[in-house]
Amino acid sequence: MSIELRVMNLGLKLLLVDDRLEERSTLRRLIESSEINVTAIEECGAGIEAHSVAQELGPDIILVAFEEPIARSLKTIENLANLKPGLVVAYSSLSDTEYLRRAMRSGAREYLVKPLKARELAQTILDVLEGDRRRQALAETEALQGDVYTIIGPKGGIGKTTLATSLAIGLASETKQRVALVDLASQLGDVAMMMDIVPERTMADMGNLTRLLEPEIVESFLSSHSSGVKVLAASTEVNHNGFPSPGLISQIVECLTKSYDYVVIDGDQLLTPTLLAVLEMSTIIVLVTSTEITSIKNTKVFLEILRSQGFSDDKVKLVVNYPHQNHAIPPGEASKVLQYPIFWKIPFDNTCTQTTNMGQSFILARPKAKISQNILQLARSISGLHTKKASHMLNALVGRLGSRR
Repeated sequence: MSIELRVMNLGLKLLLVDDRLEERSTLRRLIESSEINVTAIEECGAGIEAHSVAQELGPDIILVAFEEPIARSLKTIENLANLKPGLVVAYSSLSDTEYLRRAMRSGAREYLVKPLKARELAQTILDVLEGDRRRQALAETEALQGDVYTIIGPKGGIGKTTLATSLAIGLASETKQRVALVDLASQLGDVAMMMDIVPERTMADMGNLTRLLEPEIVESFLSSHSSGVKVLAASTEVNHNGFPSPGLISQIVECLTKSYDYVVIDGDQLLTPTLLAVLEMSTIIVLVTSTEITSIKNTKVFLEILRSQGFSDDKVKLVVNYPHQNHAIPPGEASKVLQYPIFWKIPFDNTCTQTTNMGQSFILARPKAKISQNILQLARSISGLHTKKASHMLNALVGRLGSRR
């Protein structure tokens, strides 16, 4: 079904907020030409008048002009967004991304740049209404939240980001469910490069968000990967605007768990307040290390700190990565030195380096390689697919035995 046909059957009440009468007339004509089925269109100016009319009309969508003076436009959007959360669409002749960010921070769900087109307007209205429908459904059903897997490591160069990116791809491949990947690096994150994507928006763009976040707002900051994984990238350059606060990061992760079955987080190398806040929300903490002496030493410190913070051994899973052929500590000795059980071992495989240098995921480029099969098996294990399969086989066996009696 075409966009126009899906929208025209909705029967909407629209409110057009613009101080300029001629602009409101132009927008009205555009709406009428878009085949949107509208039961009522009200027009008014910005400010207090817009708030009063919106209260009386109870519109399905509010279209608000975003023009100079910007302060007045921002205040109007904020007031209307408080009244009708998620249903305000800003339209403007100002195309600079800074204006877009300011409008969305004030509560606009979408930002359209003039000249507007009927099809674009219809698609935007459909998207906003669909987002509102999903949000209400989540609130009514109190949907279960997805699992959070946070990958941390005591030093650089041990394969932490490689594990995070490949695990996310593995989960998407094996579970066929929705997976989000978050780069928690405060500066110069590597996830976008390893996933071979160029994000339009990054975590740095979220630093000034002040409104209570909702899943649809966070979704607008995600980039798509060919595997189906959605990526919230860290800034790929020096960020002078400051990193989002621990509270905001917690909101972001919570929003993602409402929309995604699995949220994989590439954690920072330091146990910062931000990382500790995320660890509190995590289903499983994957602590990756290598057999290098400095890595083992730092891992031992990490384990002691995590235990002192109340994180149980059941929650913290130790993964030993063997990125090189030569080992400072023999593979079998790592567990004894750390006095901690090893949950998983990642084998040395040249495939990892070869595909990474080509900007490819080894799971997608060479799925039968030793390391690809290892990570896919890890994804099955960590997601519980092994347990589910075993349970299914046991039930089937019990059924067959019962039928023979």
